[in-house]
Amino acid sequence: MMGDDTNEEMEVLPLHLVPHFTEQCCYLLNLEWKRSEVARLRSLEGSCDKLPTCLILIRNDTNVKEVIGHSKLTRIPSIPEGCFIESVVIHPNFRRKGLGKYLMRRTEQYAKRQGFSIAYLSTHDQQIFYGKLGYDECPPVSIYGAALPVNSNKDRETMKKLDEGCQEFSMFHTSKGIQRHVSLPPGPAPPPPPPMPVFREAPGLKKSSSPFLVT
Repeated sequence: MMGDDTNEEMEVLPLHLVPHFTEQCCYLLNLEWKRSEVARLRSLEGSCDKLPTCLILIRNDTNVKEVIGHSKLTRIPSIPEGCFIESVVIHPNFRRKGLGKYLMRRTEQYAKRQGFSIAYLSTHDQQIFYGKLGYDECPPVSIYGAALPVNSNKDRETMKKLDEGCQEFSMFHTSKGIQRHVSLPPGPAPPPPPPMPVFREAPGLKKSSSPFLVT
């Protein structure tokens, strides 16, 4: 199951429910990935209940509230039970405090409430971080259509995480780390990942990986 992390000074909310934080969110994302402010705002304004959904991590400091984190959930047309987590980022001033893990867990919990049982993401330098959260290497997936892979960047790896509470795992969605659910013995350690690998996790939700740092 996904973590039940709690933090009284922090809260994670869908951006479209608190639109007055849109400009702060735009600023945060552009600190990590430079983009036209107009294009960025247009993308953020597309957040909705039915996805894509932008989630923001808000820090409550006395009488001041500020956006210090962001993640985005997108549907995967070819995998109805799966969602893609992208644009995961924590403000530089608040890193190395466990907030990346906190935001990820809250993002996964939100995804589960929406009925998803697998989470995918791609990353080029955060494989260890996502691996600790339960993500495993997996084949590339497309959030646009069957022809376009998510990790078009050859330096990125795709990862996914499976929800242990889900009773509908199949061989197609199962990776070595979770084969026990289909009565298969664990296989030998996998070889080094290819240029464009993918990861998966087993704890609370099926996940794939692309850093939360994907725009």
